[in-house]
Amino acid sequence: MKLKLLTFSLIIFGGSLLAQVEQNIIVEHFTNTVCSICASQNPGLFNNLSKNPNVLHIAVHPTSPYSQCVLAQFNPVENDARTKYYGIYGGTPRIVINGSVVSPMGGFTNNTLFDTFKNKTTPFKIEIVQTLKGNDSIITFVTVKALGTHNETNLSLYVPLVQDSLVYTSPNGEKVHHHVLRKIMISQTIVAPANGDSVVLRGAQTLDVGWKYDEMSSIAMLQNPTTKKMLQVASTNLSNNSAIVSGNASNKFTIFPNPVNKVLQFNAEKTGTVYLFDALGTLVMETALIKSNQLDMTQLTSGIYFIKLTEINGQVYQAKFVKN
Repeated sequence: MKLKLLTFSLIIFGGSLLAQVEQNIIVEHFTNTVCSICASQNPGLFNNLSKNPNVLHIAVHPTSPYSQCVLAQFNPVENDARTKYYGIYGGTPRIVINGSVVSPMGGFTNNTLFDTFKNKTTPFKIEIVQTLKGNDSIITFVTVKALGTHNETNLSLYVPLVQDSLVYTSPNGEKVHHHVLRKIMISQTIVAPANGDSVVLRGAQTLDVGWKYDEMSSIAMLQNPTTKKMLQVASTNLSNNSAIVSGNASNKFTIFPNPVNKVLQFNAEKTGTVYLFDALGTLVMETALIKSNQLDMTQLTSGIYFIKLTEINGQVYQAKFVKN
């Protein structure tokens, strides 16, 4: 009997392990272009980030302590809101790692800065698809999926749009500003999906004057709204503005014909799942990946659609097509 109980326990334990994925790390960096202390300390943080290339970074520019900061003035409400979310409004530079506020005395150059947050797992997976609609609108789809059981009820999903590198000689002497918060694509509370279920949300933003699409990335942060603990983060890949960080990125994905009338064909090597979204982000089809790599389009109305292919090995592909 003891042997049977032990075997059963191992199966349950092994199943829970399989239901976890690596939890990514993000540092939210609160800085200001007029702050001289920021100019002296920020290089240390960027040097630390260069040694930890898998750590995501976003720069938020609050209006305090210097309201004349031009990056803060561009979007003061959303920059200030994020600082106030953590209760640290009024002083820069400050950093928050995976929802945990780091003491200003901790030091940006500390070699162990991110160690506490490494090698963690989570039952949540985030996938992001970002595409350009027309010539001036960014559309971002975020899929939050629960891969295992959990105790979460409501979750906070925060999706900012960031500019990768902004060249601007600021009053404090900094010349290049990295991953600058520009606009919030999505900010809302969602019901945590149950094990095996997904939640899909859509965000949209018009490109501002001076922005280039290939410089813009969407970052998704999933948090417990009460504790502010980060449950998972992901970002679009700047090289193709379509892939994800919460999984492996690839842009080797083709569909044909495009536009399509009856049958859409695509390339795929592994088993997995195919999702179709309409232009508003509504999931209109979900099916297991089939060997023929063909989908019947006859039931779809005319319009723009997005196809997302998630292979069992973690590869995620996406493309846009038109249904005649």
